[in-house]
Amino acid sequence: MTPQEECPLTEREIDIVKRIAQGDTAKEVAQQIGWTHYSVNERIKTVRRIVGAKNAPHLATIALRKGWIE
Repeated sequence: MTPQEECPLTEREIDIVKRIAQGDTAKEVAQQIGWTHYSVNERIKTVRRIVGAKNAPHLATIALRKGWIE
């Protein structure tokens, strides 16, 4: 196992990535955290750009491999 890499994401962004990795949809995440569906989708797009992920499942995989989420 590799040591955890420094995470460029905020706590809220990590929370969203964890929920996506658990299989929640953006709509479900929005309901859980009190945001609009649009806001969650936009944040996911931003985070994908930050880490170079092609899509949400790829984002979750990157976060798991880098040790940002469990």
